[in-house]
Amino acid sequence: MMWAYNRNNKAIRITNIALGQGSASNFRVNVDGEYLPAGQLSEGSSFNVLAKDSLRLFVDVKAPVTGADEPQPIEDRLIFTTETGGHSHIVLMASGQDVITVKENIIKADTLFNALKPYRILDSLVVEEGATLRLAAGTQLLFHADAKLIVKGKLLAEGTLEKPVVLRGDRLGKMFTNQKYDEVFNQWAGITFEPTSKDNVLTYCDIHSADYGIKAYQTSLHLENSVIHNFRGHGIESQESEIYAGNCQITNAGGDCLNLKGGSYMFVHCTIARFQNILGSIGGVALRFTNFIDETPAPLNQLDFYNCIITGYEEDEMMGDDISTEENLTPFSYGFYNSLLCTPETEDLRQTNCIWEGKPEKDDWKHEKIELDDTVTVLKRWQHFNPLSKFVLHPHSRAVGSADANVTIKTFPNDRNGLPRLTDGKADMGCYEYEAPKSEQWPLCLITDKGTPTLQKE
Repeated sequence: MMWAYNRNNKAIRITNIALGQGSASNFRVNVDGEYLPAGQLSEGSSFNVLAKDSLRLFVDVKAPVTGADEPQPIEDRLIFTTETGGHSHIVLMASGQDVITVKENIIKADTLFNALKPYRILDSLVVEEGATLRLAAGTQLLFHADAKLIVKGKLLAEGTLEKPVVLRGDRLGKMFTNQKYDEVFNQWAGITFEPTSKDNVLTYCDIHSADYGIKAYQTSLHLENSVIHNFRGHGIESQESEIYAGNCQITNAGGDCLNLKGGSYMFVHCTIARFQNILGSIGGVALRFTNFIDETPAPLNQLDFYNCIITGYEEDEMMGDDISTEENLTPFSYGFYNSLLCTPETEDLRQTNCIWEGKPEKDDWKHEKIELDDTVTVLKRWQHFNPLSKFVLHPHSRAVGSADANVTIKTFPNDRNGLPRLTDGKADMGCYEYEAPKSEQWPLCLITDKGTPTLQKE
C-alpha cells in the first residue's frame, strides 16, 4: 500500500492513471477501491483530489517464471495524467525468484536438495525411515503456513559459514513498514525428528520464526554453528534423545529455549537466551530439564553445559525437576562448567566455575554509568550482550574471558562467526567471541518498565 499526495494548494483532476507497460505489466494496481483493468483507468473514470488530499494505492506483483537461479528485478512506472495534460509518475520496483515447489512430498530414497533455487514447501515434507535427505550448503527451504519437516530417516544439513542452510517461512514481504514477516514467529510449523530417525547432523543452519524449532523424540542429533531463533513454543523440545550442540545460538522462544525430558545432552559454547515476552508466547524459561514424561520416569543420564550462557528476562531462567524418591531413584545427572547462569546461586557441586546472575532488586532497576570509550547509560540487567545486536557480547560482560580455554582449544577455537577465540589467550562464554565494534560507540540497549528493549545514546 502507498499514498499519492496532492501537495498543491488547489484541487486537481486526474483523468488517467496507467502502468507504463499496460496490460503486459507484472504489477496490478487498485486506486481508492477502483481496479485498473488492462493497466489503466476505465474509460470515462477520473479522480478529483482536493488540495493537500491524497489517493490510496494498493499494488501487488505477480513474478514471472524466468528460469534463472538468482532473483530477477521487476520494474514499471505508474503514470498520473491531469486534466491539464501534466504528468507525474511513481517507479514500481520488485524482484522475483523462481522456486521449486514441493507438495505432498514423501522422500523414500536418498535425496539431495541443492542451493540453485529455494524450495517452497506447501505442506509436510516427510523423510521416510531408511532414507537420507541432504541439504547442500546454501540450500533454502521456504515453508508455507503450518508446513513442517518430519524426519523418520536421516537429515544431513551441510551448511557453511558463507552459505548456511536456511529453514524459514515463505512470506518474503513485510507485515508493516518496519516489520518483516520473516521476523514474526509462527510463520511455519517446525522440524520433528521421530524415534526411527538417527544420526542427524545439522551444521551452519539457520532455523527461525516457526511455531517451534526442533522436536526430537528418542532420536540422535548433532548440531554445530547453528541458529535456532524466534518461536511461539519451544526452541528445542526433546524426549529421551541424544543431542550434542556446539557453537549454537538458541534464543527467543515463547516457550522454553530448551525443554529436555530424559536422555543425554551436551552443550558447548552455546548462547541460550530467552528475551521473548510478547503477546502470543506461551511462557517459559531458557532451560527446563526433567527426568520424567507425564509422571513416567525418563532417566536424564547426562546434561552437561561447558562455556555456555543461559539467561533471559526472569530472575530464574533454569528449572530442573527430579521425580526421584528415596525408594525409587531415577537418574537425574547434570553439570554446569564455566558457564553464565541466570538462576539464584547455590552450593551445588555440579556447578563449577560458574557466574551467577539474577533479576536485580527493585531499587536496582535504575540506569547506572559504565565507562566505555565514552560515558554511556546502560541498564544493569543488560550488561552481558545486546539482544538487538544478534546477541554479541557487551565489552563489560562477565562472560568475556571467563570460558575454560582448554575446552575451547579442544572443541571450538573459532566462534560461530568464524572469529578466533584465543587471540588474547582467553575465551569468552557463549557462541560469540567479543569483538570491539567498528563504530565509534557501542550500540546500547535499555529496558523499560514494560520489558521492551530500546536503543539509546546520550
